[in-house]
Amino acid sequence: MNTSDMLEKAKSYGNQMIHTMLHVQTADNISDSMTAIVSTKTFSSLFPNNSDNYVLLIGRTRKATLCKLELNETYPERLIGLNKDAQCNLNVTNQHDVRVQHINKLEDIQKIVIAPVLGSPLSNDA
Repeated sequence: MNTSDMLEKAKSYGNQMIHTMLHVQTADNISDSMTAIVSTKTFSSLFPNNSDNYVLLIGRTRKATLCKLELNETYPERLIGLNKDAQCNLNVTNQHDVRVQHINKLEDIQKIVIAPVLGSPLSNDA
């Protein structure tokens, strides 16, 4: 199962999956768009029976990405820290919320798609 198939499968579950909304905060200390920061307390209250930190983030206009959550005890509750590239990919800013859906099991990834960040000169979306 490739990454895009996993995204479609996860999106199709909708309300059957555990999900919630978190408010976006820019996290300049994250170097890649596949990582997000949440507080340990927020994670344990949202997903009490799960130890896997992989989630599907769904932003405005239903743009979605798979992400690994980094847990931080001192991070503010109910916020999710994303770098600018991740925010751009999800079409969100600090004024928006993203829907967070826990992924119960990640299949072996057979394909990785590298795409230019939206708004970059290579993305042809200008």
